[in-house]
Amino acid sequence: MATWSESLEEARRRANLHPVPGGSGGIRIEELRRLESTYIFRRPKEVAQFLESHSFLSPLLVEAYGKIEEHFGPRSEVVLEVVRDPEVRGLVQMFGYIVTALTPEEASERLQQFDRGWLLREIHRARGVLNFDVEFA
Repeated sequence: MATWSESLEEARRRANLHPVPGGSGGIRIEELRRLESTYIFRRPKEVAQFLESHSFLSPLLVEAYGKIEEHFGPRSEVVLEVVRDPEVRGLVQMFGYIVTALTPEEASERLQQFDRGWLLREIHRARGVLNFDVEFA
C-alpha cells in the first residue's frame, strides 16, 4: 500500500510539479515522509492535502514532536487531524492529538507545561492553523 507521500509524489510527477523548498508551493516529499514516520495521520489524504497547502507547518511539526516527547515521554503517539470549527465558518485547523493513558489531571498539567514552555513562544509560526490537545487511549 502506498503512503500519502508516495501518492503525492506520483501526482506531482504526472503533473510535472516541482515545488520550491521552503516556499508556498507545497511540502517536499522528504518532509511529508518524515512527518508520516513521526505522526499518525487521521484521514491521511486530508492531512496530506492540508500540509501541502500549509507547508510552513512541516518544520514546526518536526520541532513540536521533540517537545511533546519531553513532556509526554519518548515515542509519544500523536495523531494529526484536520478539524473544521462548526461555530466559525471557514476556520480549518490542524490538530495534533497527543494520545495518553495518563489521568486527565496529569495529562492536562503536561499539556499546559508544553503550551507554556514551547507552543506559546512559537505560536506565531503556526499562523493560526495548528493546535494541540490530548486524547485518551
